Amino acid sequence: MTEKTFVLFDYKPHWFVEGYKSGVLPQVKPVPILYQGKLDVDKIDAVMDDLKLNGSRLVPGFMRPEGVVISAAGERFKKVFNAEETGWKREEKKEVREKPEEVDYNYLCQPIRLEKLLSRDESYVRNYPVTLSKIVKDYVADLIEEGQISGEPEKIKGITKGASGQIFMFVKTIMGERI
Repeated sequence: MTEKTFVLFDYKPHWFVEGYKSGVLPQVKPVPILYQGKLDVDKIDAVMDDLKLNGSRLVPGFMRPEGVVISAAGERFKKVFNAEETGWKREEKKEVREKPEEVDYNYLCQPIRLEKLLSRDESYVRNYPVTLSKIVKDYVADLIEEGQISGEPEKIKGITKGASGQIFMFVKTIMGERI
């Protein structure tokens, strides 16, 4: 193709068709219908053979079409000449990021502190598990307020972010035992 084109495989329900037919959207094209009728494996194979021999119907002269889309019973299936790759190809290698060392924040998981928090508002337990995220948020706020997590705002934010997964699992475990 000489220009970038958006190709529609399921174009009937879309407004694109009218824009395409009128020439307003020349960069949008529907795939051609190569066979329409009763589902017939022999006819699908014949269409595939024709594509292999004569090339693409969408782009005349292109001799390496991918395959066909088969619509049957409201579902769509692909039949391709070559198995597709599962990911996008990239020329450059992906930068491998080292996983930061995981810090153990278990010292912040204090059962007595959690019990104290839960005793302040009975809705924590009554509405659990809906309240799980609120319990964790309030638990962390208590840790900050009482100086268990301290420092500059960025440091507090980093500790809070790093510890939240462990605190979440801690609260979930204690609440599971409690209920």
